[in-house]
Amino acid sequence: MGVTLGLVAAGVCGGCGGGADGGTTGGATGTTAAAVPLARVVAAGDAICAKGNQQIGRLPTPAFDPAHATGAQLRSAAPYLHRVSTIVAGEVDGAAAAGQPAEKATELRAAIKDAHALVAAMEWQADAAAQGDVAAFQRAEAELDANPAGRELAALGFTVCGQG
Repeated sequence: MGVTLGLVAAGVCGGCGGGADGGTTGGATGTTAAAVPLARVVAAGDAICAKGNQQIGRLPTPAFDPAHATGAQLRSAAPYLHRVSTIVAGEVDGAAAAGQPAEKATELRAAIKDAHALVAAMEWQADAAAQGDVAAFQRAEAELDANPAGRELAALGFTVCGQG
């Protein structure tokens, strides 16, 4: 079924606003919160992804095969795709604010960067669907399928985020 209606329906990643420890990160003073354990960041992210999954699960899912969709089917699916990309974008933004783990910080930053790229591809795909542009939709689908964010998150210990 592809990333858009498979992996994305499970959420890409998440976190919680204001830092995983309830504090802040960055801000006007230029200070950063102390590093938190990776397990805490993962737990916060998976909790947000679970909520996002529930939101996505409540949406009426369009019935079509992305690999063989018609322009009319894509136009019909566009509102769903836009809504899913908005939910996933919130999860990714939450992950960026979840705090800096004491370990594997570089790997987490890479996963978040790839998750932002995935959201951009989701938005591109939703726009292509709204225009009924089958070729652009399929190019975006290929980009989504190739995105490594889900694998990277799994390697960090996430069990909900990015696991479609």
